[in-house]
Amino acid sequence: MEEITVRNVKPEDYEDISVLSTELGYRYPKEKMRQRISYLTYHTKDIILVADNGSSVVGYIHASPYQLMYQDPIMNILGFVVKEEFRGHGIGHLLITEIERHAIRHGFTGFRLTSGDQRTGAHHFYEKHGFTTNKTSKKYVKAFD
Repeated sequence: MEEITVRNVKPEDYEDISVLSTELGYRYPKEKMRQRISYLTYHTKDIILVADNGSSVVGYIHASPYQLMYQDPIMNILGFVVKEEFRGHGIGHLLITEIERHAIRHGFTGFRLTSGDQRTGAHHFYEKHGFTTNKTSKKYVKAFD
């Protein structure tokens, strides 16, 4: 397997990120993806790291500061995926380790994330990396047309 570099996302990564996001079940127009990456990179405190094999982005992790009145600040992992054919080679471990370093350096005290019930492989990965479940909940969404 090629050498993997973990680095900050760049707006020009949008095509690879778009393909990876479909593995999570999210379809979003590529041009909008480029705009979102640019916005998130330059106008928020979000962190998006990618795993780059030298020819393409084969994984990413996206986290955002999560502030509550009753808890010290943590980071909310909003997206995390490794291209299917690259899974099981330590790329997810590299990404989670690097984002954890970033979180600690910036004063965050932990992570939170949600994961679909059907993603049992992901659940095993998270538990292996020290995550625990603390409740079961429903996710509600409301779209504005």
